[in-house]
Amino acid sequence: MQAVSTLPIGLEVLDHVPTGICIIDRDHTVLFWNSCLEDWTGIGRQEIQGAKIGQYFPLLESPIYTIRIEGIFSGGAPVILSSQLHRSVFPTVLPGGQERIQHTTITAVPIPESDAYHALFSVADVTELTRHIAELRKAKNELRRATDCANNANQAKSRFLANMSHEIRTPMTAILGYTDLVQRQMDLCPNQFSNEPHHGEAIHHLEVIRSSGKYLLALLNDILDLSKIESGKMEFECVSFSIIGVLGDLVRLFKNKANAKGINLDLRFNNAIPAAINTDPTRIRQALVNLTSNAVKFTSAGSVTIEADLNHAEGLPVIQIKIIDTGFGIEPERMDSIFEPFVQADSTVTRQYGGTGLGLTITKKIMEALGGSITLDSVVQQGTTFCLAIPTGSLDQVEMIENPEQYIAHYKSRDTREVLDEVRLTGKVLLADDTPPNRYMIQQVLELMGLEVTAVANGREACEAVSEQHFDLILMDIHMPVMGGIEATQHIRASGLHMPVIALTADAMQETQDACAEADFNGFASKPIVYDQLAQELAKFLMHAVPEANRLGADTCQTYQNSALTDKSETKPIDPEAMIKEMHISLEDYFEILEQTLPWLEEQRVGLLAALDADDHQVLGEQAHAIKGASGNLAMQRVYDTAFRLEMVATGQQSGDVRQLVEQLTKYLDKIQHHAADLLSAFKANQKE
Repeated sequence: MQAVSTLPIGLEVLDHVPTGICIIDRDHTVLFWNSCLEDWTGIGRQEIQGAKIGQYFPLLESPIYTIRIEGIFSGGAPVILSSQLHRSVFPTVLPGGQERIQHTTITAVPIPESDAYHALFSVADVTELTRHIAELRKAKNELRRATDCANNANQAKSRFLANMSHEIRTPMTAILGYTDLVQRQMDLCPNQFSNEPHHGEAIHHLEVIRSSGKYLLALLNDILDLSKIESGKMEFECVSFSIIGVLGDLVRLFKNKANAKGINLDLRFNNAIPAAINTDPTRIRQALVNLTSNAVKFTSAGSVTIEADLNHAEGLPVIQIKIIDTGFGIEPERMDSIFEPFVQADSTVTRQYGGTGLGLTITKKIMEALGGSITLDSVVQQGTTFCLAIPTGSLDQVEMIENPEQYIAHYKSRDTREVLDEVRLTGKVLLADDTPPNRYMIQQVLELMGLEVTAVANGREACEAVSEQHFDLILMDIHMPVMGGIEATQHIRASGLHMPVIALTADAMQETQDACAEADFNGFASKPIVYDQLAQELAKFLMHAVPEANRLGADTCQTYQNSALTDKSETKPIDPEAMIKEMHISLEDYFEILEQTLPWLEEQRVGLLAALDADDHQVLGEQAHAIKGASGNLAMQRVYDTAFRLEMVATGQQSGDVRQLVEQLTKYLDKIQHHAADLLSAFKANQKE
């Protein structure tokens, strides 16, 4: 055994550390072997000290280790050896049979009174640490996968909502658009229509179509709003506006409904109210409309009272608005869950009154996002009180209105039609929309507004049109073949043209509106087209005052000849009566749309066969989607059903035989061409007679 005098003093302390310690000299003779290594390896100190380390651990005599150890004897930098990268220097087995995972550091130890060095092996047992790291890594990977799944699910939900929004809004464009068009004609030409049989019944039917369509859109908007809020994509603004005026509008909005039910609707102010507050007026209106609508809906007798006053919460000014009703109230056990999605106070509520149960959820989330709150107090068979606390922002130098009721008398927001009656929209408009029936209907609406319209079918044609002539405004659909609306607008802006461009789409998702804003659109009009809303958007750019003598009156009417068409065949590839009844349009209008659409349908049929030969499912899905929209508006039910099924299968959303569906759809399209030719011939013959 080598003299111990060459070792540092105090080695006995190393017998008490939970780390294996071994010291060897330049000849690889073991000088020190601590008790921890004795326990791990089963090799006693008396046995190994003075022996060559290679006799017990041959691995250390291999070149990969000897090179590193020789560097230590020259006073080199420490060497780290991990058994996860290299084999263990001192292989040991745990009681359970698992090999111990080691982390070994070789360090130079100076020899007293000499320039030479010994090599000290410090061996740490990192088995448990490694296991914990592996578990953490596994958990991290699982969390990443779960996050990816959640993100994918969220993206899938967003795509689904965008698709559903598009699918619902596209047919609603025709339904509400034509309804608005007919109602507008009847308003402008009362003498023309009042003598028609069943005139009153027709007006009632139009109102039913209009109100039902708006109700459907309201449900759709609720679902989209909830999705935006949950994903953090709903945008809020903070502007100055009159809360007194908003409350006055609220009462006017629901006054007729309340009167029809025989209940009182009152507005009461308990103290002075600021002339203006700073928050998001659109979302505050939405919250108030939700609550007031519920109060009127669920109150069968008594009253609904809207009560407002100015208070302070934590030293900050807050407008408190209470909506108090004398309805049937909410049971205590249901009050905690009433703000959860799709929850209503009672299952009978859904059956009796309808609704999705989203209004209160959206209202609560809106108030929280604006820094406010909503609270609830209710007694069964006595009524319910909802209280909104709305932060006002700073009220420095803001006028306080002592008599808000008198203020409301001077504050009156006029109906859009009332405003539009005093103005005229003038100018040349370029309309870009890829679906012929919708394009024709929107063109009619624009012309009714007094505009000169040029219609094209895609973004490329829009770019060509603006390069050839001047337009005062462009109404641009977003989703079009060849070139979409966003790309077309970017081309138009790049060419140096800056006329207003209004985005037109059935996709109401925030991402679409953001993309439109980035592409430098000037406005956004959502499908289905609502006459007043579209007119209001266009009026921002094309409005001119009209002298009172020239305002629209009963003499400015267009005449539509009503006639009947009867198809006695048992199967109807096309059902004009169904569309005429549903849209309340004239027979002439129907056949004009049909005649324009037939060549387009033939092009789609040829395109389907070409895409099938090329096995291009993306093109098949796009063409099926286009055919579905046009055929639905023209009452071609079989074509619509088959095109819908083909779109689902081609895009991978359903399983099925693409080839069989294409063959079936092209067969129906062939029948359409022959049947339509017969109908058109009969119609034109009747016109001549």
